[in-house]
This record gives sequence, structure tokens and C-alpha cells, in this order.
Amino acid sequence: TGTGGTGTGGTSCVDVGFEPNENESGATNLGTINDCDGSGSTASGKLNGASDVDYYSFFGNDTAGCVVGPVASTTAKVRLCLFADCAGAKVSCSSGTPNTSPGGRPGCCVTAGGKVDMSLDCTGWTDSATIYMRVDQGAANVCTSYSVDYRY
Repeated sequence: TGTGGTGTGGTSCVDVGFEPNENESGATNLGTINDCDGSGSTASGKLNGASDVDYYSFFGNDTAGCVVGPVASTTAKVRLCLFADCAGAKVSCSSGTPNTSPGGRPGCCVTAGGKVDMSLDCTGWTDSATIYMRVDQGAANVCTSYSVDYRY
């Protein structure tokens, strides 16, 4: 999210959070969580216009006794995507539509807020993976605050 600019109502649209995080390689690292549903968190930020994109990443650790199922949700009217990075990643979307990240990672997106819920299968004995979250506004040219809840 850029600094400066104005959004709706002439209010300042400055994201004081994690910047710059405009692409996958610059994604804000949110650390490691496991696939037990209590292990998740929230990421928040602001989007300054149609061209602003925010990326986050976290490492999802496949833990014995828990089930891998990356999920993210937001009530903000933004496009929200999850993309998986692991050997031989196979993704199916329980909610959201199939999509591919600019870096070629498979994933799922919703276009106007809501929940992204995907099944993930990686090659090998573990389904641990790096998950990339993308938040943007599509064509909307306004200042939008958002909060995304996520788990692995």
C-alpha cells in the first residue's frame, strides 16, 4: 500500500502496517502455524486504490493428528486469494474459484470478500507448505481497510 493519497471522503489512505508487500517475493512473512485449527491469526492493512496489492505468507506445518485445510476470510469487499507452494501442489477449492498466482502457484480466490477454503495435497510424506495470501481491490479505486483471518 502506498503512502499518501486520499480515499473516499478525503480521508488519508496511509497503511502503517507491513510495507512494501506488493508481490509474492516481497510478501510479509507471518511466521509458522500448524494445521490444528486453533493455530491461526489475523493480518490487517489498507489498500490505496485499484493498483495496490498486499501479499502475506506463512508456513503451514503439517502436524500429526490435525488436518491440512488452508482457509482465509474477510468481511471487506476485496479480492482475497490463497496460493500454495509445496512439491507437486494439488489444490481444489471448497469455496472460491481456482486461480494461479503471478509466480505460478495454484490457489483459490473470492472476488468481493468472504471465505477462501481449499484442499491441499503435496507430493511426499508431508503436506507442509508455504501459503501466500493476496489482497487487492480488482478495479475499485478507493481506500479500503481490511482484516483477514487465516489458518492452515
